Amino acid sequence: MKTFSILFSLALIMLFGCDKVKPPYISDNHPADTNQITFIKKVLVEDYTGHLCVNCPAAHDVLAQLIGVYGEQIVPISLHVGVFASPSSAPYEADFRTTAGNALNDFFGNDDAGLPNGMVNRREFSGNRILSSDQWGSAISELLQEDQTMSFNIKNNFNSATNKLSTQVTVSFLKDFTQPLYLCVYLTEDSIVGGQKDNREDPEDIPDYVHRHVMRGSLNGTWGEKIQGTTTMNNKVTMNYDNFKLDTSFIPTHCSVVVFAYDSASYEIFQADEKAILDN
Repeated sequence: MKTFSILFSLALIMLFGCDKVKPPYISDNHPADTNQITFIKKVLVEDYTGHLCVNCPAAHDVLAQLIGVYGEQIVPISLHVGVFASPSSAPYEADFRTTAGNALNDFFGNDDAGLPNGMVNRREFSGNRILSSDQWGSAISELLQEDQTMSFNIKNNFNSATNKLSTQVTVSFLKDFTQPLYLCVYLTEDSIVGGQKDNREDPEDIPDYVHRHVMRGSLNGTWGEKIQGTTTMNNKVTMNYDNFKLDTSFIPTHCSVVVFAYDSASYEIFQADEKAILDN
């Protein structure tokens, strides 16, 4: 199995080329301190899935292999949506659906397109925004060859006594933007053990499947908030989100904040990033 993973990763490289929180906002019109920020181009991969979807684990494996190739340049998030994510009898009693995830699924139509599928920076490739898992690699490769246009600095403060999270996101602009930009701040949880169907297994019911990168909610709504401030090159804007309460079932050591900025007209994402909530 280890040899297969290595060969698969090498093949990928050869193939692909390589919840509303109110303001305040803080706008800083002075040049960003580039000595304090490492600029790394990153892309958001949204994996639409469900624990009753027998074909979804194969897509999970593709995402894991791509992360093995590209590392932190991929920001993954798994959204459990539609009928395949409905709670059922054991071991499928968990409900991983979220208000934001349901709204995104309704808007983009992922469940109607047939799971599994996903989006890469929500860009259209050959006229399609919704991509099958075998299309994710080429889309990622194409996007990573483009110039980076912004970077994020994420600071988290989690209070274990109150189970509340406060997050500060500073956006540093590496080019001029004239169009409206929106910032989304989501919460994910990793390594959740629960049921999953997989048609590659006999029996297909896996009671102790490890669910990765599961969307758990949004700190600023499904579509985020407009970035208020000067969005021109070398400037930065800071946005704060306070007192987001984690569900008591979430394991804080497994939770991360996922941040991305997008064009409000096309929905295309310019940059994404993530940071563990206990890493401030």
